[in-house]
Amino acid sequence: MTEYKWRAFVGFDGFVDRILSVVERRWGGGDHFQPMETIECLAQRVQDAIGKSTNIELVLREERMGGNGPILANALLKGHVDVTYIGALGNPIGPLFAALEREAHVYSIAESGTTHALEFKDGKLLLGEMSSLSDISLEAVKKLIASASLRESIASMDLLAFVNWTMTPEMNPIVAWILSEILSPKAETHRPWIFFDLADPCKRSKEDLCHFLKNLSHWNQKGRVVLGLNLKEAQQVISLWLNISCDGDSPELLMSTAEQLRKALDIHTLFIHPTSYAVVASQGDTYGIDYREQGLFVEVPKILTGAGDNLNAGFLLALLQGKTPREALLQGVYYASFYIRHAVAPDFCDPQSLLTL
Repeated sequence: MTEYKWRAFVGFDGFVDRILSVVERRWGGGDHFQPMETIECLAQRVQDAIGKSTNIELVLREERMGGNGPILANALLKGHVDVTYIGALGNPIGPLFAALEREAHVYSIAESGTTHALEFKDGKLLLGEMSSLSDISLEAVKKLIASASLRESIASMDLLAFVNWTMTPEMNPIVAWILSEILSPKAETHRPWIFFDLADPCKRSKEDLCHFLKNLSHWNQKGRVVLGLNLKEAQQVISLWLNISCDGDSPELLMSTAEQLRKALDIHTLFIHPTSYAVVASQGDTYGIDYREQGLFVEVPKILTGAGDNLNAGFLLALLQGKTPREALLQGVYYASFYIRHAVAPDFCDPQSLLTL
């Protein structure tokens, strides 16, 4: 039986991930095809079809448990974290979430969505069907967390992780209610880590994103707020909040603006993770890590979908362990690298998985 050292609450999404290859050329049935290697290749195929038409073939590689929340929760479970999960896992809970249901305290409040993940060597395109996530409402969460025992359990968590803000329309009022009505009574003596992941907010209005970002400083008074951003998300937030142009992939610019952004948001910790390096700013200090220098860059990925969630898990687990921000960033990058290479999260209970890349 696993001996848990920490306790975490995670919510609220849930997806079935369909991992797909896009066919560039085919010379027979089955696996006799060459997949497109880059997003640019697909973009050119689409561009050439304007005013005409084209056929784009997708090949299903596998179906997996998906969603930022379930993937993060699964990785935390392997790190000796006792996880309580609320999200869109189906009614009844779908078979792909069975392992999560066995290991964690799981509550489903909506049907899961579906992500068609087109993977390439240089990135991924996530095509989502997510109308069911509209059922993740403040009313539904209040109804579920009605029992005194569950409220007390959430109030004493070491970590609260609120992920996929973009696809959860009522995330702001849900978070505000949990932190004000459940966490506040213990706020003076208990300051948990409070993690947020945006999940590509480009389709949300600037007003919505501004409202969320303004809330972070208030929520930081309830605990220690951590915001994780990939490169695209960081560019949007820096442009909106600091009014600084951040086009391109510039480690120097991110290093120089990370602490400025953290301070402007008035949060405890900010980390940004492009595909070849990462930056963390925490309490006035800024650190950067180059994946290649650490031997953690993966030239031929086995899977990309879920890599960011595993990076988040490694980072948050390090914070729970009391490690420094730089150590947390390195551990997060390690988790992502391991996952990309092996398509599974590293197992904290198995030292070999923590040594092998």
